[in-house]
Amino acid sequence: TDMCLVPTMANALINFPSIGEYDIASLRNVMIGGAASSPELIQRVEQALKCH
Repeated sequence: TDMCLVPTMANALINFPSIGEYDIASLRNVMIGGAASSPELIQRVEQALKCH
């Protein structure tokens, strides 16, 4: 599964308190665009969602 997000949405998703309650094992790729993304945000998304 692929997901496209703007940086604000990516930040909200990884800070969602209940993210661990959902099965996101099929998520393989997250694309962040529409605005500049900091390297820190990209790293946090990769770690939180275990995808690239």
